[in-house]
Order: sequence, then C-alpha cells, then structure tokens
Amino acid sequence: MNLRRVAAFALSCCVSAPAWADPPTAPPRRFQADLRAFGSEASLRAWAQSRFLRRAPPRSAAGSLGGGASALGALVSGAGYGSGYGAGAASGAPTVGMGGLGTRASPSAGGSVGNSAGQSAGQSASPARITNTQVEGIDEGDIVKAHGDHLVVLRRGRLYTVALDGEHLRTLARVDVTPPGRRPAEWYDEMLIEGDTVIVLGYRYDDEDGVGSTQVVRFDLSREGRLRFREVLDVRSGDYYSSQNYATRLFGQTLVVYMPAPLLSEPLESGRQRVLVPSAREGRRPWRPIGDWSRIYRPSLRLNDEPTLHTVMFCDLSPADRGCRSVGVVASEARSFYVSQSAVYLWVTGDPDDRDDEGATPSRPRALGAPSLLYRFPLNGGPAGAVALRGGPIDQFSFHEAGDTLHVVLRAEAEGDAMWSSELTEGDLAVAHVSLSAFSQRVTEQPLARYTALTRPAARGTLHNRFVGERLVYGVGAGWRRALNDEGGGEVFVHALGTAETRTLALSHTVSRIEPLGRHALVVGDRGRDLHLTTLNLDGPGERVATLVESRAAEAESRSHGFFFSPQGEARGVLGLPVRQGGRARWRQLVENAVSIRYYGLDALNLSALGALGARTEGGPSPDDRCVASCVDWYGNARPIFLGERIFALMGYELVEAMRDGERLRERQRIDLVAPFLAPTPQASL
Repeated sequence: MNLRRVAAFALSCCVSAPAWADPPTAPPRRFQADLRAFGSEASLRAWAQSRFLRRAPPRSAAGSLGGGASALGALVSGAGYGSGYGAGAASGAPTVGMGGLGTRASPSAGGSVGNSAGQSAGQSASPARITNTQVEGIDEGDIVKAHGDHLVVLRRGRLYTVALDGEHLRTLARVDVTPPGRRPAEWYDEMLIEGDTVIVLGYRYDDEDGVGSTQVVRFDLSREGRLRFREVLDVRSGDYYSSQNYATRLFGQTLVVYMPAPLLSEPLESGRQRVLVPSAREGRRPWRPIGDWSRIYRPSLRLNDEPTLHTVMFCDLSPADRGCRSVGVVASEARSFYVSQSAVYLWVTGDPDDRDDEGATPSRPRALGAPSLLYRFPLNGGPAGAVALRGGPIDQFSFHEAGDTLHVVLRAEAEGDAMWSSELTEGDLAVAHVSLSAFSQRVTEQPLARYTALTRPAARGTLHNRFVGERLVYGVGAGWRRALNDEGGGEVFVHALGTAETRTLALSHTVSRIEPLGRHALVVGDRGRDLHLTTLNLDGPGERVATLVESRAAEAESRSHGFFFSPQGEARGVLGLPVRQGGRARWRQLVENAVSIRYYGLDALNLSALGALGARTEGGPSPDDRCVASCVDWYGNARPIFLGERIFALMGYELVEAMRDGERLRERQRIDLVAPFLAPTPQASL
C-alpha cells in the first residue's frame, strides 16, 4: 500500500493514553533477555514459518524470493569493515564493497546521462554544510547540497547542477535519477554528496513480483559540475518514509541507511504469506538472498501482526572501499532512528498486553506505556547492545547523546516516526537517562529511578521536542492542519537535564518548530493567520526574549531542513524560513509549488526582518516539467542557503541570490532550473 498518500489532515486523530504518574497495577517483574542472532537464513525461515505461516511458502531454486546470483552482497552484508566487523567474512557473508559491485557505466557502454563531461580526477574538498542537521558532523539526506563552486539540486526525480562562480548563476546539467534502461521508482527523496559522488535514495512500491525495494543510485560528479551515472543498488524493503525523520546519514566517508523490510509478503490474515529474507541486486542482475545472519537479531518482545526486519546499513565510501556491513532486528513496525557521533540508535516497540517473544514476562505497569527496546550499534563496529524501556519517543529529536549518557524523551503512547506516527502521540511524558554502559547483549529494563517526569502539555495536537545543549524544549502545535487556537496563545516548556523541574513559559502562539540558535532557541508557531517567531534565552532556567510577528503568513515547510541559521557570533546571525500565505493547512506544501523565503537578523536574541525572496509562481502548480517520478514534494521544495557571505533561496525550480544591504536584502539574480530543458531546443533531449 502507498501509505504516503494517506490524507495528511486526517493525522490529528488521537487516542487517550495512560499517565506516567499512575500507580502500578501489579508488582513489576524485571525484564531480562539475551540478544540472539538468527545465525542463518534457514533459521529465520524456520522461525517465521513456525510463528506466522499457515502453510509452507513457495520457494525458488535458490531458496529465497527471486533467487539467482549477483556480485552485490555488501549492501546488507557483514563484509569486513574495520576490526569490529571482520567476522562477517568468516560467517559466509559477501565481502565486496560499494566500489566493487560489478560493471560500471562508461561512455562506450552507453552509461553516460545528461550532458556530463566525465569523472573528476581526484577528490574534492569537504563540501560546505548547508543542511540543517541534528548532530554536528553527521550530514543528512536533503534535496540540495553544495559541491565546491556548485549546488546540486534533487527535484522531482531529476538532478540539477548549478554553477555559482563567475558573474551569473548557470544551470550546468540535468540528469534523470532513474538508472538507464530502468523504469522510474515512485520516489527519489534524499541526496548526499561525499567527495565527488552523489548518492540518491529512492523507493519503488512494486517490482516484478509486487514487493517493494529501496534504490541507492550513485553518480560521479566532476569538478565542472557534470554528472555521470555510476551504479544502482536495489534492496528489498518497505517504505523508509517518515514525515519527520530522514533515512540516510553520512559521517566522514561512511554512509548509513535505515530500511524497514516487511517479513511477510502478504498480511498475516491472508494465508498467502511468503517469508521475505533480505535480498538485493546490482543493476539488472537477479535478486539473491543476502545478510550477515550473525548480526540480525531475533525479537525480544512479542510481535504484532506486521513483523518487520529493521536494517541499518553502513557502507564505506572512501577510495580504499573496505566494504559494507549491516545490523538488524526483527520487531513490530513502530520505530525511531537516531545517529549520534558514536552510534546508531534504533528504538522498536512490542505489544504492551503480551509476553515477550523469548518467553520471559516483562510485567510493565500499563500506566508506564508500551514495552520497548532501544538498540545501540556503535559506529566503530563494536558489538551491539540494547536496553528495555517504557513508552516511546516522538521522533529523532527525542534523542540526545551527551558524554556517557543517552537522554530520550518518552511518551506513554507513541509509535515513533514511521510514516505519520510522530503526529499521533498521547499521554504523559518523561525523559529517560540511559548510561551507555547499560547497553548490553544481556538486555535488562531501566529502573524507574532513571526516568524524570515532565510537565504534560494541556493542549492537544502535535508535540514537538528538541534538545538544545543541556536543555529540553517542547510544546504543542497544529501539525499538518491549521493553528489549534485562532484567538489564544500557547506555551513552551523548558527542562534542564539533571533537575526535576520543568519551567512553563506562556507564548502568544502555538509551537510548530523548535530550532537551536547556538546555545539558545527559536520557537516558531501560529496564531490565527499570523506567524510568530520567539527567541528563548536558555542560559538560566529559560526565558522569552523577543517575539516577531509576520501578518498573514505561515510556515511553508514542516521538515527540519526547511530552516537554516548562519551564526555570526554569540547570539547573532542570520536565519531563513520558508513562508506562505497564512491560514492555509500545512499539507498544501506537498502539492503547491514554491513559496517565499523570509530572512531575519539576530542580534542579542532580538529578531529583525531583513526581507523576503519570493517565487514568481508562489502558491501555484509546478510548471509542466514532464514529471515521471517524485511528483509530490514529500521532502519539501524550498530551502534557505548560506554559503559564506552569499545568501540564496531555493523555491521549487527557482534559485535566487540576494545581497545584504545594511538591514535589508536586495535581490541580485535568479535562474529557473528547468526552463532551459523545456524549451524546444536540442537541450530538451538532455
């Protein structure tokens, strides 16, 4: 099912939930279990058949979905990556890396796409960071990235490169992300650049046999800004989409991709299920089962009727190409995914009314929320570990690793950030403080002393949370619908880690976005048809500093990447935010073209309006770009961009540059990325 097409405005429906403060209904029994790997494909099949299948599933000659052989294996394998994962080769996992996946496209083989002029000779310098990331040093997939004197834009299934040097902006190249000779995937969502390699993540709902797959498409990017298709990797999976989170991360030269894969090909009640073991293919080669079974773990909580194999893949993108590795766990479909500077964290939940899968009974007071497990996979390849918790996080911003402790905001009823789940949380709040030493292959439940209760907002709606240094800031907003309260205000909560107190600050508006401004914070929200921006001084217990009101305006991007702050000293800088006409439901951002981007100066936490860069087609439909993939902007279409002293606005297909003239912005130049390729000229065939 294409769950992305679920109506966004219907997501505000919530259910009541118990409170953290309710007394236990029975004396709690400590949860205890061991992380146990499946060890082999046969073991997973036998386990799934005994648990879920009503009759033996049909199998191909290779004993898996699709069968066949391929050079691809490293993408979800245990290939030797550093000392911590060298055992993958011993367990029979393939050992090829991303750079050795088989045939590469070449000009003589017809592999060139667009008006590319060949590969770059040598590695480019580290690109400027223009994506609003959660963790310093951990890049995230986005729709625009910088590469030397170029911008690369991912837009509606195509890549565009723009030259920033010289007197005028110039569109250099356009290529289809769809690999040559393949039909397009439904979505091409996230892009990363490492050195001279562009990586695009996409998703297809139905391949030849009706099962979905994630595509990892790679292009070579020359110093002249030309693009050349290199290779495509397909991996069986469910849709990685989240309305809040991103599926890819890049730290150094290591790519991290989260992919959930349904364990069964059909719903449990259909009686026609097949077990879908991890399978992949390179190019047009047949599918083959792959996986490092020594690091794919059995469930430790009872599953619901949608068993899912949660896989986190690590691939080395350096010239040495030491290969790829994978870790994974079978659990229910609810999840959250967070990457710190030391590890990948994966949260999954079970059924609060059932026994755990391994036979132990983790008696959890119903008031403390659903049972859940939090897995930790170190980035250095060390052994995986897990802890048992209660309740669930709201989204990736519920996590904060500081020193030897992981802090996690948990709500009594939450199912993580899969698809639209982060909009559907209820119940009381607490923050759990988990020592990194508690993560172990011997899984135990965190004692109640490791939780700090938080003030529960009285308003109903979408809860937003963000750690800013050692402060947690949270509040309630309207999510995908209009403002909750057209007349009254709202409130924001500031909790200092290490204390038991949470301060409540009255606001003139709701809370739809929380962003760090260095060690301080910005809170954005609505009141009626107006947009409000409030700064918070977090040096003490937290206090409001200033509020700026934009009349008849509203945020045009719910994604975290729609905002960017360029610091210019302590509590000083410039920030940009996409804005559209006020009073319109936020789900319109998915189908309406472009916006205006407004810029604000920050001085001693006081805000001043510098001006706006507007799209000529604001609020209207996109031009007829002959779109065949990603024709809905699930990841947004507008970004403020700061490159050194230069200021840009990306709005749909329009890229605008501005100059700061005192306390105002003045437009310098603009280009339309798609226009040259729609004209009836030879360029239209590129």
